[in-house]
Amino acid sequence: RLNAVCATLRRLAEFMLSKRSAPLALFIGRAQLAPSPPIVRMLREKVLPKLESLAQEVAGLRPDLNLAQAKVITICLFGMSLGVRHQWASMQMLLGHHVAEQGTAEILLNQLDHSVRALLAQPRN
Repeated sequence: RLNAVCATLRRLAEFMLSKRSAPLALFIGRAQLAPSPPIVRMLREKVLPKLESLAQEVAGLRPDLNLAQAKVITICLFGMSLGVRHQWASMQMLLGHHVAEQGTAEILLNQLDHSVRALLAQPRN
């Protein structure tokens, strides 16, 4: 179950790092800051069901959380996956294109995986 959640979030992050996602990344950033009613409706119809399903997986992995808390964690994980695109862009801008090309994508993806696993680890008493 954990590996499946990590794989799902990694695939999203890989897409966000692809050249195809550039217009979508810009759209997502703007839409979240000032969503219009059609955007909210589209997100509720297309994205929310996927997040609900992922929240069920999170709840199964973290029985210490109630469903509302699992949804918060899920949104956090989803945001981390989307944010990889912005991390990449920041590295290109601040460190230069040559630095961002030297295996940076794999570092970002591995860090995402590590962070997801940490957030979904069973808490210790």
